[in-house]
Amino acid sequence: MRHLVYGFLFAFFILNTNILSAQNKVGVIEKNNNLAAKGLFHDLNETNDTLLIRSSKKIQHIYSINRKSEREIDRPVNEKTVKIPLQSLSFGKHVFAVSYFQKKIVFVVRVHDPNSTYLTTRRTTEVATNN
Repeated sequence: MRHLVYGFLFAFFILNTNILSAQNKVGVIEKNNNLAAKGLFHDLNETNDTLLIRSSKKIQHIYSINRKSEREIDRPVNEKTVKIPLQSLSFGKHVFAVSYFQKKIVFVVRVHDPNSTYLTTRRTTEVATNN
């Protein structure tokens, strides 16, 4: 009887870890480390599916440009805290520009498909130089 219970617990644990590992990162952020951007908190939440933007001053406007040079988000905010779900964005690179306190802070968010099976590869080519 004890082996049967351990078998069920083991199977339950394995099934749950497969479900949990399917929840991969949805977004990756490349933060702006400039001193002018120090007053603006911009990061992803713990599950990497929502962009959190916070400031001590009011944020006036926010927009994002995707890889096709289209604006997916373009809205006035006039609040100190903004939450943007990454599910509403298309896959690929998004350049965000946040206007606050007479400054524009720019950073990049890359949205990945959690169910894709592709590997990330370098897109640059090696160039031989003549010393």
